[in-house]
Amino acid sequence: MAHNFKIGLLTGLVLVASAGTALAATQVNCPQQQAKRMITDRLPSGWWTTPVVDRLSQTKVMNVGGKPTLMCIYGNAGSIQREAPRGKACRAVTGGFTCN
Repeated sequence: MAHNFKIGLLTGLVLVASAGTALAATQVNCPQQQAKRMITDRLPSGWWTTPVVDRLSQTKVMNVGGKPTLMCIYGNAGSIQREAPRGKACRAVTGGFTCN
């Protein structure tokens, strides 16, 4: 009887440990700390462009085309995005996202 109790207790501990691993959060960081936007079209003689460079200012989780999308916003320089990892619920944090 004591032997069965020990096996049951050990099995329970293994299940709890593996459940904790399965619930571990995934950190997804924005790939750059700053971004640059500029016009790349050829311009007539005498004309030039000044690039806009801005730092990462905000992160958001948006719905784009019915899919959760991670968005890194770089102020006036624009934004970049990617789909959230499949099967994970993500929330915006400083510098990226935490997905469970």
